[in-house]
Amino acid sequence: MLKLPPSVTDPFQCLLGEVGGIPWRGVKHAEAAPGETALVVGQGLIGALSGALLVLQGVRTVVTDVCAGRLGRTSAWGVAAAVNAREADGNEQLRALLPEGADLVVEASGQPGPAANALQFLRSRGTGGPGKLPRLVLQANYLDPIPVDLAHLAPTQSLALYYPGDREPEDRQEVLEFCAQGKLRTSDFVGEVRSYREARQAYPGLRDHPDEHFSVAFSWE
Repeated sequence: MLKLPPSVTDPFQCLLGEVGGIPWRGVKHAEAAPGETALVVGQGLIGALSGALLVLQGVRTVVTDVCAGRLGRTSAWGVAAAVNAREADGNEQLRALLPEGADLVVEASGQPGPAANALQFLRSRGTGGPGKLPRLVLQANYLDPIPVDLAHLAPTQSLALYYPGDREPEDRQEVLEFCAQGKLRTSDFVGEVRSYREARQAYPGLRDHPDEHFSVAFSWE
């Protein structure tokens, strides 16, 4: 049971609150702060929301994905740059954009290869000194084991690892407030609206053609 703010009248805002609570939990607990830099790997719905929520916190955010269509959407929520990982020089582009590494790396691809590759873009930091550690947020569902080899793949001696895994009522509530305030627009994240009777056809499209289908919301009318 979740109490909706009086200003929430759009059913899609409720949907965004439910889904958006997952990436918001990661962004919030990783203590993303203005002036920091972030890399978000994967621009499915969870990665896209992660990027938008980081931008809302004043974080300079770079995103990467293998689908040009998904990358093209990101300008709507103000990311600093979007890099196609399929390009031969994709890693070089990311290094040029993040020459000192990222304070936060959000891994939202759900794939072992991109997850391992993302570690190299963490900001390097020794074991001592004040201030926050560079942070890695594992934000996806992982069907296969991922090689989180922190000792050999990450360029830093110290980092903080977050695996939020889910969301709680307060996370949903806070995302609903962002929607009510106009900070998150449902039109940016609800890609298609289809009848629930078309679910059998819609799910394979999301899985097999991610460059054509960003997200699907089902209508029960």
